[in-house]
Amino acid sequence: MRKVCLLNIFATLALALLNVRAPAQAQETVNQEFVIRDARIFDGSHVIPQGDVWVQNGAIKAVGPHLNVPSGVRSIDGTGKTLLAGLIDAHVHTMAMDNFLRSARALGVTTELDMGAAPRYAVKIETEQAGQREPLGQFTANV
Repeated sequence: MRKVCLLNIFATLALALLNVRAPAQAQETVNQEFVIRDARIFDGSHVIPQGDVWVQNGAIKAVGPHLNVPSGVRSIDGTGKTLLAGLIDAHVHTMAMDNFLRSARALGVTTELDMGAAPRYAVKIETEQAGQREPLGQFTANV
C-alpha cells in the first residue's frame, strides 16, 4: 500500500482547490510560496475551525491559527473554504497509465489502491515514493 505524507496531501489539495497549477506543472509550482488564511482545516481526525496553511517550495511548511509568515508571502483568503486531506480511491485499475494517476490527483485523489498493477509499474511507483524519482510519463510497461 502506498504511504502518503499528510503534509503532501494538504499541499496537493491546497494547490488543486485554489487553482494553482500543480501536478502536471510541478516545476512551476515548486518555487511558489503562499499562505491560505482563515480556512477551516480538517486533517482526517481534527478540525481547526479557522486556521492558516503556509506552503513553501511545493510542501506545507506550517499549519495552525494565525501563522506568522514573512511579509512578502502571497496571502490567499480561505474564509468560508475547507481544506482537507486527499481522497482515497480504494479500487482502481490504472493499467500502467500515468495519465490515470494525474487525472485522479487533479480531482483531489491522492491515494489509489490499484487492484491489478503490473509488477514493473508497481516497482516504479515505489521507487518514486522512496525519493528516487523517475518522472511520470517516462515509463513503458511491458505487461
